[in-house]
Amino acid sequence: MHDIGNRMGFKVNQIGPVHPTVEGGYQAALALEGGDTTAIITYNDLIAVGIVLRFTADGVNVPGDVSVIGFDNTLIAPAVTPPITSILIPHAQLGQVAVRRLLLMMISPMILLRVFLWIPEMPFGIYVFACWRCTWEMTPETAGFGAHARGEKRDGHVGMVGWLRRARLVLREYASTLRVKEFRKHLAIYLLVQVTMDVFGQTFVFFVVHDWNHTAAFASLLLGCAAVSLPLMPVFGWAMTKIGPKRLYAINFIGWLGTVWLFAAWMLVGMLPEPWWTVFAVIGSLWFFAFKSLRGYLPWAVFPYIADIDQIVTRRYRSATFSGIQASFRQLGSGIATIAAGLVLGAVGFDATRAWQTTVAGIGLGAVLLGWFTVLPSRWSSAGLCPPISPSTSVRTASY
Repeated sequence: MHDIGNRMGFKVNQIGPVHPTVEGGYQAALALEGGDTTAIITYNDLIAVGIVLRFTADGVNVPGDVSVIGFDNTLIAPAVTPPITSILIPHAQLGQVAVRRLLLMMISPMILLRVFLWIPEMPFGIYVFACWRCTWEMTPETAGFGAHARGEKRDGHVGMVGWLRRARLVLREYASTLRVKEFRKHLAIYLLVQVTMDVFGQTFVFFVVHDWNHTAAFASLLLGCAAVSLPLMPVFGWAMTKIGPKRLYAINFIGWLGTVWLFAAWMLVGMLPEPWWTVFAVIGSLWFFAFKSLRGYLPWAVFPYIADIDQIVTRRYRSATFSGIQASFRQLGSGIATIAAGLVLGAVGFDATRAWQTTVAGIGLGAVLLGWFTVLPSRWSSAGLCPPISPSTSVRTASY
């Protein structure tokens, strides 16, 4: 207002501050009496009412001698004599404009991120479609269910005794898979990998927010770095056929450096300048998620060999049985690991509802996230649990 007044050739003075009430308007009017003021713009309508009432009582003509403008356009503005001109603020429209601009600010980087993720997803989708169209599948006749598929054989009433007998057979069948030595090795590695991944996924956002002191949106962006594994899947498959799973498991331990990288980013928070620290954290996350995906890829790539060799040895197709017990143990292991992680975090005083955590809680959170993911699979796999089965290895039946 001072700038506009100077440009237009009139003087602007400030009175106050006064209380935003009618009494505050009285005080402002007293300060203005006897001056050469010709127009007044007030903080709100109540001050304007106080000025008008005081001027009218003193014989000052409003708006003839002095113009008074209120603010907020409340119901009291037209109720006095003379009615007060008041400025209306379009709150709803301002809110709508603000939200639109915020959405544009949020959507723009998300569109770029989506395009970045879509580039590796497209060839991966083509690979999946090609596999779906070209992969051989067993017919009902080959699988031994031809009579059921043709409707020639139907199961009659089973009853409680029949269901119990079937349950016993299923449990015995599940237990029989654990007598396969290589499957026990594979199951141990699979459970360690998947359980630590589950704990990692549940605690990573908390780690970024409370240990790295960055936003949950930044944590979500880093989790999006997992897309780096999509174009690497063909490379994993090629390496699987060339060098076998055992050597690929050994190579996977290079990914341990990714965990060290995340730990280093934790130590450098506040020490490294912000742009460089962000670049450091993103590069470390890309490295970490690339090998994290390899760690998850290997058990699934090894699993078909076990079921196929079991079919050669036992003459029975039990892939679903192996998969069922694997899924059951995975759910049980993830539940136990989640409870254990919660107990550890509770013991160190971590509380996700608090904006700030104690130093002990931050260290405990980092130990749960980085310690479990590094130590457990490394210790067990390096102890000789890597399945020796590979495409170039002759079939060994001694384990059965």
